Order: sequence, then C-alpha cells, then structure tokens
Amino acid sequence: MKRGQWRLSLAVLLVVTAAGGALWLTRSRTDEVASTDRPVTPHATTADSPVPQKPPPADTGFVGSEKCSQCHQAIAETYRSHPMARSLTPVKDLVAAENELADHLVEPPGSRKYRVRPDGNRLWHHEFLSDPSGQPLYDQQVEVTFALGSGSRGRAYLLERDGRLFASSLNWYARTQQWGLAPGYSPNSHKRFEREVGQGCLICHAGRTNEVSNQPNVYSSPVFLENAIGCERCHGPGQRHLDYHSAQKASRLPGDDADPIVNPAKLDVDRREDVCHQCHLQGESQHLRYGRQMSDFRPGMRLEDVWLIFVSGERRSSERQTQAISQVEQMRSSTCYSKSDGRVGCLSCHDAHSTPAPAERADFYRQRCLSCHAETKAGCRLPETQRLLAPEANSCVACHMPSLGTSDVPHTTQTDHRILRRPEPIRSEPAARPANTDLVIFDRADQRIPQWETNRVRGLMLAGLAEKSRERRIAAEAESLLKATHKIVRDDVEVIEWLGVTRLLLGNTSEARSLWQAGLALEPRRESLLVRLAFFSHDLHDLSAAATYFDRLFEVNPSHAAFHGRQAHILGQIGDFDRAIQAANRAIELDPTLSQAHEWLAQVHQMRRQKDLSKHHQDMSRRLRQAGF
Repeated sequence: MKRGQWRLSLAVLLVVTAAGGALWLTRSRTDEVASTDRPVTPHATTADSPVPQKPPPADTGFVGSEKCSQCHQAIAETYRSHPMARSLTPVKDLVAAENELADHLVEPPGSRKYRVRPDGNRLWHHEFLSDPSGQPLYDQQVEVTFALGSGSRGRAYLLERDGRLFASSLNWYARTQQWGLAPGYSPNSHKRFEREVGQGCLICHAGRTNEVSNQPNVYSSPVFLENAIGCERCHGPGQRHLDYHSAQKASRLPGDDADPIVNPAKLDVDRREDVCHQCHLQGESQHLRYGRQMSDFRPGMRLEDVWLIFVSGERRSSERQTQAISQVEQMRSSTCYSKSDGRVGCLSCHDAHSTPAPAERADFYRQRCLSCHAETKAGCRLPETQRLLAPEANSCVACHMPSLGTSDVPHTTQTDHRILRRPEPIRSEPAARPANTDLVIFDRADQRIPQWETNRVRGLMLAGLAEKSRERRIAAEAESLLKATHKIVRDDVEVIEWLGVTRLLLGNTSEARSLWQAGLALEPRRESLLVRLAFFSHDLHDLSAAATYFDRLFEVNPSHAAFHGRQAHILGQIGDFDRAIQAANRAIELDPTLSQAHEWLAQVHQMRRQKDLSKHHQDMSRRLRQAGF
C-alpha cells in the first residue's frame, strides 16, 4: 500500500474506533480483598513457569447497600443525601426539580432542535430537523431510562438499545437550570444518540452493572444490580463480613482472623487514598494490567494491582481551566500536600458519608484548614473585618480553592484543589499541546511492578498517541516495546491489537491484518478488532471478508449507523441488493441525517425501477443537503 493510502486507511480506523465518524456509504480510495497485612500479589510467576500468570478473579461476594443499612442505619441515612448515593437513578424513580422534568423545547446552535417530553413516569428526548422551507424532515424520539449524576451540577440521560447503554444528546445543567447539548457535542461534531456509555464510565458513575460474561459493555436485565455508588465501593464486598458476624461468637477464639470488611481509615495511607483514586484520578492515559478487568479493584488493594495511570510529568500550575475529574493531580501539586509527608489526602477534608449543608459549608472546611493552619501559627493574614466580608464570608475555600471552569464539561465548575496562596486569573481555554510522550506512571508504581509490565503499558500508551498523531517516531517506539511484551505473553489481545496498529502506521499492512486476525482468533467477539478488520478489508477491496466481518460485528454491536452504512455499500458491490437496502434503511433509522444513504437508496431503487421509492429518497437527500447535511 502506498504512503498516502495507508494514511487514509488509518484515518478511517481512527474515526470508526471512536464510533462517531461519518463513514457512511462513500468508498475510500484505499481503503480476594486485601487488608494492610494481606497484600495482593496478583501477577505471580513461578520458577517452573516463567510465563506471567493471570491474577485470580476478584472477590464477588457483594450483598448490596440495603443489606448494610440493616445494621448501620444511622450512617446509611446520612449517606443517602451524599452525591455518590445519588450518582445514578432510574428515570421512573427520579425525584427532581419540577422544571427539569417539564416539557422543554431546546434550541442549541445548529439546525437540529430538541424536545424533552415527559409521559407519566417515562421521559422521551426528541431530535427533529426541518428543511429551509420549514417542512419537517424527521422527528426521532428515544426513551431515556436512567439519569446519570446527582443533580448537584447536572445530569446526563441514558437510553438502552440492544443490551447496551447510550448517552442522550442532551444534559440537564443545574447551575443554569436549563437543558443543553451534552459535553463534546457541537453542530460540527455531533454523536447524536450513538455515544456509547461503557464500563469505563459506569464503573465510577454507577453501583454495579449486570454485565454479560465475556461481552464488555453488554448488559442483562436489569442493567444495574445496584444503581448508585454504595457501601461496598469503599468497604469491599460484604458477604464475608456478614458471615463473620453471623457465626456464634463463642466459636471464635482470640487470634482468629479479624473482621474481613475494609475500613479505609485503618488502611495505610497509600491504600486509603487509592480507594478514592479509583474514581477521582483521571490522568492522561489509563491501562489495565495483564489479565485484569475494569471491575477488579477492591478496597485494600493498590490501584496499580489493577491498572496503571499515566500523568503529565509537568506541574502545569498556571492552567486554571482543567479537566472535570483531575482533583488528585491538582492536590498532588499543592504545597499543602508536598509539605505534609503524604499525610494530607482526600479524607483530610472530605467525609465520605456526608456533605455539609450549604449554610455550614464554609465553617466545615475552614475547620479542616485550621487543623493544620491554626491561628497561632500560619493563620489568615487578612484582618478579620475583611475576612468576614461577602462573598468570602470567612471561607478559606472561597479564596484559596475557588471554583473554576472545566475544559470538558460545559456549564459546570469544580473546586481548585491546588490550594493556591493567591488566586490566578482563569484561562478561557486550555493551552493546546502536542502529543505528550513525556508521561510518567502515577505514584511511581512502575518501581513496584515487573519491568515487562512497565514496558507493556508504556507501549500501549505510546501506540494510542501514535494512532492519534500518526507520528512514525512514536509508533516505532511503541512497536519495540509491544514486540518485546508479545514474546513474554502470547495471549494478550490488547497488545496484539495495538502492535497491529503500530505495524500499520509503519507501513506493514499485511502484518497488521495478520495480527488483528490472530487477536480475533483469541477473542472472537472483540468489537474493536471486528471494526478494524471490517473497514480494513473493504479498503483492500476484499469484499467477501469485509461483509463477513460486518456480519460478525452486528452480532456484537448492531447500534451504529456508520457500520450499517458501510455494509450496505459492500453488499451492493457484491450484488446482494436486498440485504444492502435493509442495511441502508437501518443506517437511516439510527441516523436520519444521512443524506448519502438516501442518495444511494435513490440510485438503487431507480436501478430496480422502483420509481416512487427512488423519488422519495432523492427528495430526502436533496432536502437534507439544503439543511446542511
């Protein structure tokens, strides 16, 4: 394949992997829980078996928060008002401000308009479009069944389709008391109702999911075994704790094993902090360790037992506009943290079971500050009369941890956890940065894990950067690390897939395809590999293989218009017009803005002498193009 050709093919793979690209019908030219005295050693090797062994399955003895509340009533009652306890709610159970659940017309920038329509205890989101003459082109409605978020800042809404969850185009924003486009949506970059919400999101925004075994992001009914974040997220699965307390006390002798439940306050500082870090540490890039699953972390473990997180090696203290969940990195950059010898952490200021009432908030956090900054030591240097003035009103946080804009969630703010002595001006936009290969593994975890695993995750990180930037230098470095890893672990499908990506970037298309096929043989339902092979086979004009890969892809995930659109074109090329028409119609059903799909159908129906159908699709194509599609 020529240099320009593999670049175009790579662009195709980049877009379809994100499941948000406009790759419709046009043909490309190429186309068990650990306590402090029971540390986890999850990736053991033996003298007889030098091959790394996958860790044992994580403890699954969950009982649910309602069971916990039977003994811990007071704590449970207090926790119910905590935002974490309201992180996800079925729409039918949602008790929200009347305004949020009322009928709304939403008119964001661009030609598409929206309606929020309640119907009893159900809620529907509509997207509709009219042509320049005002005549309706379509009105697509979806039922949203879950509200994601506590409502303190806002909520996202989720819909179910084909056993999967997708985000609505619309979010409710609490500060402005209005509906608007969800983060990442704009007239020119619009994911409609096809933005899939996977386990990577739900692991921190929901309780426990009813995920189908060996099918990531596919769920059985009910989707959620526990809706919101519950007791076991911070204390570990409770069944062994119940069994311990159910046993006759007389049968337990001094020296017996202690209560197996985890109390984070009694953990060593690193394991305690990692209970919070499992969700509040974003980083630049996150990677599961070999043999691990997203849901394997249990309180008492180190974060590195499950995944490794790359963070920037720079202290970008001048950036006031930051990501929405970067509090850990902000705090680590603060003088309060660096001079505390690691004593300052999340629980220094936050009560995981409750939040202060608005009227008590300033004094609550002020007392937290004064536990270190006593008045007789380094108290506030401002005169008391000035400190008491509104809006600060004697609040340490108001001056030293002000709210700031977030770069990835519009209409919301977060508290600046850098704890600056003097406030800085807020930047309206984060500075653009080139691909950053100067990333380090958080908390120096690479010093405590085998070297080959450090090489593995760094190779995966660099491969991802290379795919985005298309820089051969980064691809070559990633390839070297991944090739060495592949010699050690031959069944690591993630390594195989990304090694294939680096081979493609370096111009070896046949080896890239062979690697992806080898990975698919190990994991036949791996969606990302099916997507790569389906589009790549089409690019190579291997139509039979492309059609087969798409058929297999639809068995895994039939919910993206782009996939059906491309399959329609492939089937048309091999003469299977009945199936091709079905595929194109399904693409339009999922995304009514596809003018190219209508145009293709018009041509096919004209060829088959179905004049009325041809005229309908030709008119729809013309009107959509007039409307900017």
